[in-house]
Amino acid sequence: MIAAPNRQGSYQRKSDVLGFVTPDDIAKGFSKILDHLVQAEAIPRDTWETLFKAQGTANPEPRMRMLDGFNEGWIEFESGECGSIKGEIELETVLKSLVDRSN
Repeated sequence: MIAAPNRQGSYQRKSDVLGFVTPDDIAKGFSKILDHLVQAEAIPRDTWETLFKAQGTANPEPRMRMLDGFNEGWIEFESGECGSIKGEIELETVLKSLVDRSN
């Protein structure tokens, strides 16, 4: 599952999750599976460059511009929502499989 920092609206990865989900949906799902509170937190934009470099990105500017595009609405998937491919797996199923693989 992929989620962008400070993502506005919702995000869907093709062919995995049924419908669109928000970072809060993902946090609630993890909270239920792990049986303790998980919260989604917005990452302030002025910290992205340092964060991405710490994660190994040599030139974070293109990634930051892409995220800005999604957050500000000037980038969207081709054909918008009607052109996206929806998966058939419930969010909780995907999250549970991630937790199971990490153990």
